[in-house]
Amino acid sequence: MKRLSWELVQQFYMNNFGLDGWLVELYANQDILLLCASGTSNIHISEFTEIPQDEVVRVLKNTLDFEGWSEDLPSNPYKLYSDTMNTNLEVKRSSFISTLQEDFITYQSISEKDALSSYNVCKTVWEIESKIKDEWI
Repeated sequence: MKRLSWELVQQFYMNNFGLDGWLVELYANQDILLLCASGTSNIHISEFTEIPQDEVVRVLKNTLDFEGWSEDLPSNPYKLYSDTMNTNLEVKRSSFISTLQEDFITYQSISEKDALSSYNVCKTVWEIESKIKDEWI
């Protein structure tokens, strides 16, 4: 059986459904992005998706400007973010960071830098998911 290259698959969606290439790329990488926003380490993302870890890091850097987590986080930042978005339609960075830090304190502390990274990743993934929901076929 002949394998199709990613470029051919992407071109198919662009030509037949009028989708932008970047949207097809985001859709294809949605699992990687969501797992990262949920606090999953790169190694576990790689294991779950059966995608090499260097490719996982490439996707995260290109899409989120973030290299991912070296260890699984003890809590799910994306659940916190999405629960807040579903009730408030806005997530204040400072309240997200303090809530995340309170949540993590039971397990371990999280640095301000990591909490800010988590906020930025969650915000971006939320926006990507909204874009996909609005524009995907």
